[in-house]
Amino acid sequence: MAPIQFYYYPLSMPSRSVRLFIKKTGIPVQEHIIDLSKEQQHSAEYKKINPRHCVPCIIDRDNDDFIVTEGWAIVLYLIARFPEKVPKHWYPEDLKLRTRVNEYLSYHDGSTRGIISKVFQDEFLFAMRPELGKRTTKEDAEEHLTDMKYVATQLQDTFLKDKKFLCGDQISVADLFCVAEVLQPTISGRDTTKDHPNLAKWVDRVNKELNPEFDEVYKQFYEVREKFMANPNATNAIERDVIQPSK
Repeated sequence: MAPIQFYYYPLSMPSRSVRLFIKKTGIPVQEHIIDLSKEQQHSAEYKKINPRHCVPCIIDRDNDDFIVTEGWAIVLYLIARFPEKVPKHWYPEDLKLRTRVNEYLSYHDGSTRGIISKVFQDEFLFAMRPELGKRTTKEDAEEHLTDMKYVATQLQDTFLKDKKFLCGDQISVADLFCVAEVLQPTISGRDTTKDHPNLAKWVDRVNKELNPEFDEVYKQFYEVREKFMANPNATNAIERDVIQPSK
């Protein structure tokens, strides 16, 4: 069997989620880093694979070179493609539990990701990549923080409630994608879980449940965070050095 061709970027939230799922399940892949700091997603070669020029993306050579884009669509494809490798808790067969996972995934892109990522952009991305020519006004930045706190409350009070994980007592793909977004603003020192103690405990619980693979997948994210926290005026050179160090 040919390995799945997996294209990703270590600082991309959905990329980390897919990569962590692959690591935990042992699905055979061949990894390819698409360095967003060098705009490799816009290369002619990559656009032939994914004309929407984003990551993550996979190609299944053994299924007529079938291409799948978008994070949780990739994971759901892999679950169906390799059922023998994927424990049932990731995407439960029980109708009610599976519906809760689908419910969160429907919420995820427009709310968790759509809102929290704005804080990441404000405090890290636009600072690291001045070539983008974007800056957030003080008023907009404050509004984004307020919206992030609202999402944290929704995650804690309407999804997590008194459960161990977002959709039940076992971890699922919902936790996998959510935790990546919740952690992303910490790259600039922003604590997404501030004033949300149960959400903070959930982050720790997910980390413990998915280690040692969790720390392996997040290693480069942690390294960039450490460098940026030490020098908030740094350029994306630190990002490039961590992602693809000079030889």
